[in-house]
Amino acid sequence: MSEPLKRSNPSPESYSPKDMPEIIGMARQAQVQNQPATTEQLRAFIARGGEPPRSKKIRKLRRLWHDLKCENFYLEGCFAATLKAAKDAPKARQKPPTEDTKKLPLAFEYLFMMIVSGTLFTQTWPSVRGGFSDTVGHSIMPHMFRQLGWSYLYIDRETIASQPALTMRAIKVSIKRKIPVMSCGIGNVQLKERYFDPLPEWCLIGGYDKAGRLLVNVYPEDAVTDRHGYITVKNGLPGSDGLYILDKKQHEMDMAQVYQEAFRAIPGLITMPARGGTFFGQQAYYAWADAMLDDASFVNLPEDPHDGPLWSSYMEPWIVALTNECYFRRFFDQVIAECGLPEAVKIKEIYMRIHADLFKMQELHGNGDFGAKRELISKREVREELAEILRHMGDLHSELLELFA
Repeated sequence: MSEPLKRSNPSPESYSPKDMPEIIGMARQAQVQNQPATTEQLRAFIARGGEPPRSKKIRKLRRLWHDLKCENFYLEGCFAATLKAAKDAPKARQKPPTEDTKKLPLAFEYLFMMIVSGTLFTQTWPSVRGGFSDTVGHSIMPHMFRQLGWSYLYIDRETIASQPALTMRAIKVSIKRKIPVMSCGIGNVQLKERYFDPLPEWCLIGGYDKAGRLLVNVYPEDAVTDRHGYITVKNGLPGSDGLYILDKKQHEMDMAQVYQEAFRAIPGLITMPARGGTFFGQQAYYAWADAMLDDASFVNLPEDPHDGPLWSSYMEPWIVALTNECYFRRFFDQVIAECGLPEAVKIKEIYMRIHADLFKMQELHGNGDFGAKRELISKREVREELAEILRHMGDLHSELLELFA
């Protein structure tokens, strides 16, 4: 591997303000901080719900990926669907569209979940399609539910395994309320051409049939679904890494507080230390740049973009970055302006410079499937230019940090 690029204006190795936003502390925790629901809590939830029907399906579920091609983060899609089903989805104030936003008919409730989770501000490398929230997983769930004003029941793997009947009963009661259950992965999934056990991505359990099979809404790529967006899964719960059931409304969302805390969290998110081999924020861009100079990773690239190291080291980070760019303009133009935060204009300007670099990258790597043409990205000279752009994107994060100093 060639010498890594020199990095100018590096950020501090850690960001630890005295008044640290809640999400930063949670996201940095390696261990799950959720308290699993007790047997008594699950039984109380079931008793309140009454007898569920033998079969049930939520027919008007807000599907993952919805009807838009920019909803690439699974957890945010699950939250948007769940809150919408509970008729508590956040709504944006109607404002005249700007030049930036009039061509972006994106669902506000999905954007709002990206703000709450911190995904909107945080690049990852190497990446999974679900981005930051998929990487930190369960750690941020208490924060998200608290910000959204709801209590919840967390059913961990041990409870799923030891009390399958109680778990299934709780799922049925939630579906009887017409509120889906969020699952961190699901087992025994047959797609068109691939089989997963488990499918690791966040998904929605929105129904069940008389045989006890689950009706699951997964990311629709390569999935054969019914007209309501469900695949049928038999014995899938052992493949779940945890279930989340919306319980009781605790308080109304304070939208201004959510936006302000999201702003305060930006420095901590973009300087998060690496975790489990994944880099975040500024360091993600630098690691991505270094990877471009690893010639061995770009020899004999497979025809299928899903195969080989190129997927997680280039394609997925590209999807994460482009998805965030797609929503960021609306965040500033339709959300932050309403809060009157004076620093918003300067922060938007820097993020727009970061995102402008994405399109410089696209000019270099071509517009192939999932973001790059094999014949272009295989060339060393192209990757050297890509690495320079990525390093510049990392350097711009230092300018962001100076605004928060």
